[in-house]
Amino acid sequence: MQSEASEKNFGMKSIAGPLSVFLDTSVVISGLYSATGASAAVLSLEKLGRLRIAISPEVIREAEDVINNKLPELALPWFNLLFEQHSITPAATPEEILRAHTLVPTEDAPIFAGFLKSRATILITLDREFRRLAEDAGALFPSEFLENMRLLS
Repeated sequence: MQSEASEKNFGMKSIAGPLSVFLDTSVVISGLYSATGASAAVLSLEKLGRLRIAISPEVIREAEDVINNKLPELALPWFNLLFEQHSITPAATPEEILRAHTLVPTEDAPIFAGFLKSRATILITLDREFRRLAEDAGALFPSEFLENMRLLS
């Protein structure tokens, strides 16, 4: 008899190779700002070959706005992060954003459209409302994601 954990697989599909995850801007900024938090651990998992991180042009734009206007000390870590082997999805079309808005009716619709376009298995966010609205699509907090990775190991 399979355990409940293996039956559910915690929302993570069984795939060959590194797991593909999409990061919301909040996770990127948090991971760059604090080297000891769950968001930083998620970024580190890509360096270890355990994950394939996807971001979208919308995430890049939001992150650059935050860094330029509020956290200029993150400019160099951000620049370094952009040159790592992330998957950057093409920009979402207005139709894709409209479709995403019907599923996640907030200002995060362009980010959600990027997630859908990326075909990543999981969306990782620190935004509680975004996570709640996108839960059925596989949204998790970084700490939840790390716990699920630990349980699946």
